[in-house]
Amino acid sequence: MEQPSISKATGDFYLTSRVGVRFGVDWTDPSFHRESSDSLRQVRFGGDVIYNWEGGKWHPFAGAGIAAHVIQLKDNGRDLGSSESKLGGALLGGVEYFFNRNSTFTGEARYQFVGDTRNGYNPSGLVLLFGVKRYV
Repeated sequence: MEQPSISKATGDFYLTSRVGVRFGVDWTDPSFHRESSDSLRQVRFGGDVIYNWEGGKWHPFAGAGIAAHVIQLKDNGRDLGSSESKLGGALLGGVEYFFNRNSTFTGEARYQFVGDTRNGYNPSGLVLLFGVKRYV
């Protein structure tokens, strides 16, 4: 599979200054090497528990999560068969850099563990995310 574009929406809630929970939706649609018009769309509805360390402007973090993955094989941009849902887990780590009191640049690596689809495809893999986060 080729590198997909990723869309993500999350909400973080802090239980303590170091421990938080994050709920979110991720969407990927990577194409296959053999035919770039075919893809394996995956929508992840998940929750993660995250621990972060104080480091001044730098805050490294690590965590784990669980999610429901809705997976759809696509042929030439059209759905092929019905979608299927799989339970998955994730391990993650990253860092936030505070460029002011309420805003950060973030980088995260997450490995998602998801069972094979009924067509034999394995949607597990490494996801790299970069973005901006705003604290309110």
